[in-house]
Amino acid sequence: MKKNRLIEDTSRRFKGEFFTPTEWVNEAHKMISESFGEDWKEKYVVWDNSWGTGNLTRDYQFKELYCSTINQSDIDLAEQNGYNRGSVKFQYDFLNDGVENGEIVLDEKMPVGLRDAIAGGKDIIIFMNPPYGSVQSFDNIKLDGGQSRNSIEQTNMKSLMNKDKIGLAVKNLYSQFLYKLYKIKDKYNSNINICVYSPPLFLTGSDFRPFREKFLEKFSYFGGMLFNAANFANVSNWGLSFTMFKNDGNGLKNNFTLKVKDFLDFEISEIDSKVLYNIDDPKNGCNNWIRNEIKGIKATLDYPKMSSALEVKQKGYSNLTPKSFGYYYTNGNNVYYNNTNVSIFSSCFSGKSGLSIIKENIKKCAASFTSRKSIQSNWINQKDEYMAPNTEHPDYEQWNNDAIVYSLFNTSSNQSSMRQVEYKGKLWDIKNEFFWLSRDLMLRLADKHKNDLVYQDVKNTEQERYVHELLKNVKLSPDALELLDLSVQLIEKTFPYRSLMDEKYHLNTWDAGWYQIKCIMKEYKDVFKNDMNHFNTRYKAFEDRMREGVYKFGFLK
Repeated sequence: MKKNRLIEDTSRRFKGEFFTPTEWVNEAHKMISESFGEDWKEKYVVWDNSWGTGNLTRDYQFKELYCSTINQSDIDLAEQNGYNRGSVKFQYDFLNDGVENGEIVLDEKMPVGLRDAIAGGKDIIIFMNPPYGSVQSFDNIKLDGGQSRNSIEQTNMKSLMNKDKIGLAVKNLYSQFLYKLYKIKDKYNSNINICVYSPPLFLTGSDFRPFREKFLEKFSYFGGMLFNAANFANVSNWGLSFTMFKNDGNGLKNNFTLKVKDFLDFEISEIDSKVLYNIDDPKNGCNNWIRNEIKGIKATLDYPKMSSALEVKQKGYSNLTPKSFGYYYTNGNNVYYNNTNVSIFSSCFSGKSGLSIIKENIKKCAASFTSRKSIQSNWINQKDEYMAPNTEHPDYEQWNNDAIVYSLFNTSSNQSSMRQVEYKGKLWDIKNEFFWLSRDLMLRLADKHKNDLVYQDVKNTEQERYVHELLKNVKLSPDALELLDLSVQLIEKTFPYRSLMDEKYHLNTWDAGWYQIKCIMKEYKDVFKNDMNHFNTRYKAFEDRMREGVYKFGFLK
């Protein structure tokens, strides 16, 4: 019995089922009372369509409450413990039952009183905490019976949403719940209001654009709160919302103000407000803005695929467009992905998502990179979407120039230089067009430190690297210039160690990137500890200043 229960609990967690703590249930009841009236439990028919074991309702009395759950064992347990006496409890698979031949029906599995309330226009509140499972987050994980998480979203509602061309919102179980409520209201003209715990992504994410177009035709935002999902047992830090929607479609479509709440002094307190917003006009998204210069240009050049600054994969997904000299890996368009899914490479990236860097878009890529890497994700801001900036602002050009420098020295700056690396049976030279120093300077340093390999590598190169030439022709701020000066000092100090570490880090190339230079300083940290700490301190101060521009110029609200 214990083993079976453990399997069931694991299965539920894989599907994204989380049980709502009492404190946050009480807070939701308080907000519903403020919005729908203190008498809402008497005035409205209430249906919890993902009831589970009744966390949302079992401590309260309702005049007419319907409780449905996919598991008969939940109902049996509730009856044993006396949860929600007087309510109508019934087993119901909300995402599969009541969907027949691509149409919504009020079938006989649903109690007569609830069917009559829906079809008869009674005032209804759907109060729910549906599962949050998403196929995207469940790759390669199996349940006890061998079922893959990739199949959890395979429901009748998914088929119906695909038929309606609702796009990628079909991946999320909670959006399937919401869309079924939209379809019920649309078909029966019912007076449904919704109060739902869920991730807030359905209000902001670009994948949900077709979903929002439909859903907000029928329901208008009526208030909500944002809080940390870590308040649920064994859940990491991410933003969870409780949102309320009235029975009409006359509300806001793009901006939704939520109260930010957290535990302070052993009670829930409002600590801030947060505007969640979407960019449902695609041309306003930063992810589209950075691609304007390469639209219609096919990426056909199969260059070495980089998984990191110095590791070449023999297989990968990305190619380069003609005249490109690097790759900007950028996945998603919100803050959540900033830490792990944003990087710059001197060749193709081995994974998906991103774009080629060419002369015409390098400043845009540097601006986008800076706007993302300078913002740390937290449970409050992680779903904020990036917008095309206001490039007409009088201070933007200067900030954008400085962003080029920012993009050279970040921990996700994977620009590198390698010679004669094997890729698909051929030997390749990977040039670092992001190198910021001149051939002449590197020639003098190689001569001074008797490094013949670097000296010959410079001699074999006829042209300066692109970023060096670009920086010669732009105005930089004092703190950006300071970083460039410090980098020159560190490159000179590390020069004697290049040959010692060349085999592993390709350091006998004259245009070796900052990633490679840092490898020397990490290996000989006793020698370079103070220098590196000083550089990092100055870079952090520079980053703090650059972060202000992310909001000033409208990358984020």
